[in-house]
Amino acid sequence: MITVGTTTHFAVQYDETITSNGQQLGQGLLQTCEGDYATLRDIFGGVDPPAPIRVTVDNGAGGAENRHDIIHDGDAGQGAAGDFDYLRNAFVAELAELFMYAQNRK
Repeated sequence: MITVGTTTHFAVQYDETITSNGQQLGQGLLQTCEGDYATLRDIFGGVDPPAPIRVTVDNGAGGAENRHDIIHDGDAGQGAAGDFDYLRNAFVAELAELFMYAQNRK
């Protein structure tokens, strides 16, 4: 894994076998993840999931979380070669699940 960077709540990395735009997608997440976190934190009543949350961009379709970290992909069928909007939407969905766990609602 190659680390793209860190923020207050996240460590973003990508699978080094991805050569198309894993770095670019990771940089995009670094620019948007804290804003998405703040929005969800407000929605979920100020609860905080354990940090740092490791976010891994890999080469597949969809997203997953393990109650602490997020593994998600670029566009469906394209892995990290895919669309950033799809990736960000998958990220937000998985992050919302982490907030649900922190709130004991999932």
